[in-house]
Amino acid sequence: NAQWRRDLALSHGCVALIDAAQGRGDEALRKLALGRAITLRLIDGSPDNAVLPRDLVWFDARIAAVNR
Repeated sequence: NAQWRRDLALSHGCVALIDAAQGRGDEALRKLALGRAITLRLIDGSPDNAVLPRDLVWFDARIAAVNR
């Protein structure tokens, strides 16, 4: 279901933040990209959902932060 997939995407994001804090930037980026991809698929399936675009912005901001 969509809520479970959203939770999975955000879990990848949370684990990625731990990786980034521990200096594993490449692994963090991989997990953030995976969570972002899941979120994009959810948006495609539910374009009227107002929460999912905010999740996408969250992933983009974290990816930018790790890339700095």
